[in-house]
Amino acid sequence: MEVVTVFFILAGTLLTSNLWSAQTLSFSLQGILLGLAVSVSYALYIVANSRTGESVRWQTKSTLIMTGSALTIFLVNTGTIIHDHHFGWTFFKWALFLAILGTTIPTALFAAGIPKVGAGVSSILMTIELPVAILCAHFIVNEPLTLPQIAGVVVMLGAIATMNYYRSRIS
Repeated sequence: MEVVTVFFILAGTLLTSNLWSAQTLSFSLQGILLGLAVSVSYALYIVANSRTGESVRWQTKSTLIMTGSALTIFLVNTGTIIHDHHFGWTFFKWALFLAILGTTIPTALFAAGIPKVGAGVSSILMTIELPVAILCAHFIVNEPLTLPQIAGVVVMLGAIATMNYYRSRIS
């Protein structure tokens, strides 16, 4: 069932990418290599979280993940942080908002949930990020939404819902 779900998720991803409306297609080798590097680190992240299972409390896992992420971000952006002066009340309000809503809550829920569903299912469930990003881009910043993108979102959400429905019937 998971293989069929992955097929539909990939098909939905292609639809949401708007590849068909592009005038010309060009690819960046650096972009492809960085995308592959992100994919490998993402896969390692999922496998590491699922392997620790119940032996490590989710609070500890979540804290370690966020600390490592924060250190990495600060190391990569040290030059910008030191030389640019973006610190102000507005910056701190947005930083706090994004830290809680975009980092703390999702990471804690992920660390708590992945041992229960496993690496394979959690990686499929995490593909819901693309439909949510597309819908947020449309509703929050008024990005245009095309019919193929809507179809892609429906295909992806339908595949995930169908997989979860059949998994719940088996259990």
